[in-house]
Amino acid sequence: MFLRALSVMGILVFFGSCFWVSSGVGSMQNSPDERANYLFAQHISDGEAMSFSEPANTEVQGIIHPRSMAALGEKIVPGSFLGLPVLAGFFGFIDENLIFIVTPLLAVLAVLAWFSLVKKMFENRWLAYLASFFLAIHPAFWYYAGRPLMHNVGFVSFLILAAWVWMVKPVKNSWTFLNPLLGGFFLAWALAFRSAEAIWVLPAVIILFAVGFRKKFFSFKDLLFSLGGFVVILLPFLLLNFSLYGSPFLTGYTLPASSSAVSSVVVETSWMTSIAQTIFPFGIHEMNIVQAVWHYGFLLYPTFGLLALLGIGVLLVGWKKESPAWKRYFFTLLPVVCWLVVVYGSWKFNDNPDPFAITIGNSYARYWLPIFALLSPFMARAILWIADVPYPRLKQGILVVILLASLGASGWVVFGGEDGFIKTREHLAQNLEKKEIILAATPDNAIIIVDRADKYLFPDRRVVVPLRSDVTYDRIDELASIAPLYYFGITLPDVDIDYLNTTILGPHALILDRLVTVGEETLYAIE
Repeated sequence: MFLRALSVMGILVFFGSCFWVSSGVGSMQNSPDERANYLFAQHISDGEAMSFSEPANTEVQGIIHPRSMAALGEKIVPGSFLGLPVLAGFFGFIDENLIFIVTPLLAVLAVLAWFSLVKKMFENRWLAYLASFFLAIHPAFWYYAGRPLMHNVGFVSFLILAAWVWMVKPVKNSWTFLNPLLGGFFLAWALAFRSAEAIWVLPAVIILFAVGFRKKFFSFKDLLFSLGGFVVILLPFLLLNFSLYGSPFLTGYTLPASSSAVSSVVVETSWMTSIAQTIFPFGIHEMNIVQAVWHYGFLLYPTFGLLALLGIGVLLVGWKKESPAWKRYFFTLLPVVCWLVVVYGSWKFNDNPDPFAITIGNSYARYWLPIFALLSPFMARAILWIADVPYPRLKQGILVVILLASLGASGWVVFGGEDGFIKTREHLAQNLEKKEIILAATPDNAIIIVDRADKYLFPDRRVVVPLRSDVTYDRIDELASIAPLYYFGITLPDVDIDYLNTTILGPHALILDRLVTVGEETLYAIE
């Protein structure tokens, strides 16, 4: 009874903390992706199309749009995946504030489902409790559950829910057909949240069913119902992709880059090269992988990384005596972890203005969420191994100390870190103040060239990103002729202003004029 009460209290604290960061700061978001998801979720909840109209884009080669959105003719469309804004928009039909409830709600359901799934796989209730605990408090999972308009926690949560209904089969009696149906349903939602992950998710599901058929765990009827649930969700998203991008298989991430120049160079690639580029789209960069794993697998949250390594070590040392369940789990986990580590570890992200910053807000933390979830049973196993001492009181003390230390270390990263909830909340409040000042200083029809402020100025003002770009410089005449034109960014030193006025803007008979300074940033008129 005490453990259940503690679990309920923990879930409530987790759920509430995920809303605290965005409370009291209006509809501000902390990244371009979140802003885009919020705005398109609003459109869905209001019964509007998932696009903005911008006729002027036909005159300036489609450069009037914020990051995480794309221009197609006169339309500005999502530049990312559609699952989250669509689902959040459905919740927004009831109340606009419920747009923010989707990700925390999915996170809680995933933790509960993970407990049930781990208990089913390993037949160990304490292992299941600990694995679900470590999933919930892992800094990456906890932090991005509190960034409710990011795709990643929802994606992982739907995968866990799909595996849960397939393997635990919670629906009994004459309604058992709902288990495979819901499995396909949840899988489709997961891929709607992050379609790019289909390259490893679908093979993993195929292997799961192949093994299940051989062990008579799944039937052909289960497969048909799973396909039915999958298609029911997938088909509307294919139609939505077609209406927005002109092809059912295009997303905002896979839109071809627009260019007025046609290259005369044709690069021929072999079919093997094409496959390799599909499987490893960013190539394989060993040193970058090693650095990323060290920084975002261990250094940022060492307690969790060390526990996972210890749990794997315990498994490997006693491999001959291990249960078939642990061996199957290890061989299922290994290819998924290796692929995610190599693919995203080879990519160089620049989320933070400081390229050397190692923070929870950088993309590695959220793209490796499936790895952290899959490693949680090993963390739990490490705890049980450490606590396997002959003295009950010492055993309880060891458990309490390690669990409290893990919770405290995670809470510090999530709340007090450089990108933690406390600083994020302060940053959102500052952006709200900047937004109000900029809107008061510019007319409604203005176009503002920005570097990062698009995430809070659009759609109240039309935006172009960034200033320091030949594309922007080439279109500066057309932009100035369409509407009042401004630049808002880091306050420029006099030498930079002179360079822009004489070399960049001078030939177009334009000049940069300082209007208002807000903190370290300044609004300039381009007249």
